[in-house]
Amino acid sequence: MVQEIKKILMTTVESVAGLHQEAFRTLIVRVEGILNRRPITIDENGH
Repeated sequence: MVQEIKKILMTTVESVAGLHQEAFRTLIVRVEGILNRRPITIDENGH
């Protein structure tokens, strides 16, 4: 999980710094795919 987040952050920085709009859209799609594969759990406190 940490490695995936690291890759996402590095890609984001490169995309935004280089102003590559298409690369940024691809990043968003990849992040969405990763999040959709992972169950989102909510504990008793609502977090």
